[in-house]
Amino acid sequence: MANPKFIRWGVGITVPLVVLYCVLVLGLVATSPDVGIRCLMTNRPSTRAAPGIQGIEIRALPHLVAARGCERPRVGDLLLRLGVHRTPTFAHFAEAFSALREAPIPPGGRQ
Repeated sequence: MANPKFIRWGVGITVPLVVLYCVLVLGLVATSPDVGIRCLMTNRPSTRAAPGIQGIEIRALPHLVAARGCERPRVGDLLLRLGVHRTPTFAHFAEAFSALREAPIPPGGRQ
């Protein structure tokens, strides 16, 4: 049987690390920007795109609502940019999404 002293030390070290990890994840999630895109996207070449145009094809829109004054995206549309960042692949989209964390927010909260 294992020595109870080692078990206590193991638990005493592991529990605070797990709590710290949970707090860090919650902080990251709580401060993540929201662009309002909740849809299925793929990197597969689009059948509707013109030659030379690369973007992430929107495959499904379960409950996407367009911003006031904007047209609602349709299935098959390409997401070409997120702000000033091009999004030819999902990796570029993730990079552009993370760059929004450092984006300046003007008074009133909208750009």
